[in-house]
Amino acid sequence: MASYTNSVFPNLFIGGVYKAGTTSLFSYLAGHEDIGASSKKELGYFIPIQFGESLSPLDEYLFYFKHLKGYDFRYVMEASPGYMYGGSKIADAMKDLLGEFKIIFILREPAERLISFYHYLKNSYIFAYGERVSPEQKQFIKDMSFDEYVAQSYSYYKEFREDQSREYYLSGIKYGLYYNYLLGWFNCVDSENIKILFFDDLKYDPQRTLIDICEWLNISPDMYKDYQFLINNKAITVRYRLLHQWATGVNRRFEVVLRRSPRLKDKLRSFYHMMNAEVSNAPGPAVNPAAIHCFRQDLSNLKELLTDYGYVRLPEWL
Repeated sequence: MASYTNSVFPNLFIGGVYKAGTTSLFSYLAGHEDIGASSKKELGYFIPIQFGESLSPLDEYLFYFKHLKGYDFRYVMEASPGYMYGGSKIADAMKDLLGEFKIIFILREPAERLISFYHYLKNSYIFAYGERVSPEQKQFIKDMSFDEYVAQSYSYYKEFREDQSREYYLSGIKYGLYYNYLLGWFNCVDSENIKILFFDDLKYDPQRTLIDICEWLNISPDMYKDYQFLINNKAITVRYRLLHQWATGVNRRFEVVLRRSPRLKDKLRSFYHMMNAEVSNAPGPAVNPAAIHCFRQDLSNLKELLTDYGYVRLPEWL
């Protein structure tokens, strides 16, 4: 059996949720002198546990932290937004492997997140996960209207699907129902090791949010007092799909290299958005009543849960 005595293991996670600023937060924290970041942002190592599948060999996971060997970081971090949705299953698996760790969840108003996720599917999903998407799924994503997507997503939420890991693209509604997932985490992990953030705060007051995180981690917040907070992985409407496909492929192929040169990555991202991002002031699509009803019930439970754990500064949508 392989020995991992000298290997670097993570002890800080950004665990969710999708389309809520996890990429930006990962970039902000990765620059802190007390935090070493994985060479790739979204590892998703523990996600198979959610679907009753086995984990990949541990060596494959630890590969993304080996560049941190020899450094004395207080925290070693990775960010995989899908971890939240494994609830207690993933929480227990992480505890078994890692012992004590800290995890951050960022919550976004679920109807707003659903709209953002829809645009992500239309613009990026096929290019990013093409090998996992069947021809039928690709055609549906290409042709779907927002109403058609919500109808299929609602069916995915209400009906049992034998292989849900293959239909992740339909999770828009299901993954906006946060209460049960978070309840599983709070039941397995000490509450002082869980940090709940809100997309609204990260978007409109990132400085205060990062200072608050540093206080929670007991590390210096000084670097964020004069910090340029750039938005990473922002949902956009693309002008040229072939250019977007090419850029997505380049980013995936060279992410490990680009993560080591954040300034270069920021410049390339800004240039790409200038060339291929479509600016639109049109209002977003309306979310149908069935989805709104699901969210309303869940948010009531979520508010009670967070209040019980001492969260008093809640966003308007709660």
